[in-house]
Amino acid sequence: MSESLLHRQLKERYAPGDGIREQALDQYRIDAVEAGGRLVEIQTANFGAIAPKLRRLLKKHSVLLVHPICVRRWIRKGEGPRRKSPLAGRWEQVFAELVHMPTLIGESGLELDVLLTEEEELREDRPPRRRRAKPHKVLERSLCEVQSVYRFRTPQDLLLALPEGLPPWFTSRGLSQAAGMDEDLSRQVLYTLRALELVEDGGKLGGHILYGRPGAGSPSPEDKLRVELRELRRGDWLRYRRKLEKLFPEDWQRRLQHEEAIEELSDLLREDPALLLDCLRRARRKSG
Repeated sequence: MSESLLHRQLKERYAPGDGIREQALDQYRIDAVEAGGRLVEIQTANFGAIAPKLRRLLKKHSVLLVHPICVRRWIRKGEGPRRKSPLAGRWEQVFAELVHMPTLIGESGLELDVLLTEEEELREDRPPRRRRAKPHKVLERSLCEVQSVYRFRTPQDLLLALPEGLPPWFTSRGLSQAAGMDEDLSRQVLYTLRALELVEDGGKLGGHILYGRPGAGSPSPEDKLRVELRELRRGDWLRYRRKLEKLFPEDWQRRLQHEEAIEELSDLLREDPALLLDCLRRARRKSG
């Protein structure tokens, strides 16, 4: 299989000039070797395929695994002008690969670089051969720029995927809401972190697994109810209302009105913080 231009460009980034590239070692071929002797393996996709190779190399060597994620893609067809793709990646997408080797990333001697890249993709139109097939073929991917690098030197560094405002207990749905990511991706994040024992397993909560931040202990029934109500309120208002009716038959309407008022204030704060502050000042003057 021929080497892609993107792969070659990334090798030159880690072993520039006369640096060592395509080094034979035991039964393997190493992408690059840093000046200090550390091995560099560049994997654009399919971590599961490289996992056995990494396990053997880590017995005698330290390894840096490099994974590029495209956050800005330009598409070109033939000699025509290029256009910008509406799709944009995020660094957390590395977890879609880490789920195939979740505990390996915790091995001593293995470190990870996630590169956020700008790339150009050369495409060729082709009729789809089967249902849901893409109507084009990618001929080449090339690197335009590395915008930033996320360096993960210990497994604990991966906790960066949990946003600061995330409560002590949450589900994949709650992480998806807090981080603004797809829920499938949030499941992959939490699967990996749980395999590395970086989050607590709080058991089941309906159809979801309940997760806790490190050191959260065991969730109480009140914790579980709080998580369920919070995540329903953010994601399914109708089910949230029904849950309130069931739990608080006497005053569910008052609670619902209170929540609606909070939502309105939150929307106002996002849209026009100055207007909200002005309203609060007027209310304070009236009450005084």
